[in-house]
Amino acid sequence: MTDHTAFCSEPLLLRFDSYEGRVAKGTMQTLRYQMPFYFDSLDQLFMLMEDALDEAEFPRKIGEFRHLKMEKGKTGYSKAENRGWRWISWKQASRSPEDGDGRRETGAGFRGQMTVTVHRREYGSIQGTVNVKGEKTQFRSALELMHMLHEYLENNFRHRS
Repeated sequence: MTDHTAFCSEPLLLRFDSYEGRVAKGTMQTLRYQMPFYFDSLDQLFMLMEDALDEAEFPRKIGEFRHLKMEKGKTGYSKAENRGWRWISWKQASRSPEDGDGRRETGAGFRGQMTVTVHRREYGSIQGTVNVKGEKTQFRSALELMHMLHEYLENNFRHRS
């Protein structure tokens, strides 16, 4: 596979509004879209990140993901249906469940932000850099990134009232 790192990085701006009960809520923005995409959990955030990378045609080895072997109709999505689901998720993600006009009203308000830059998608995961206040840290997988996000959120939200 060709090395796409030098010319194909994808920055994602993450803003966190709350971390109540260790559940992160906030928005994700990309350079390609003007509107923020709301997330109500880290798993939803990671799916939004994957969707953003797919929509940007960010390179990934074909056939890299494995799938559950379930009865037809119970797997959730075929490849064609998955594209429809992804488009629906983008539309829904741009609107906050709290109100109908796409703005989120939260009691806590904005608490922190970081930039996640994805450099590669290999081995069924993502690799890249996290930038918080100018300090950059590399991550080797989505799981490692998730640990970094929890560490950031624990420190950022615990020390504020």
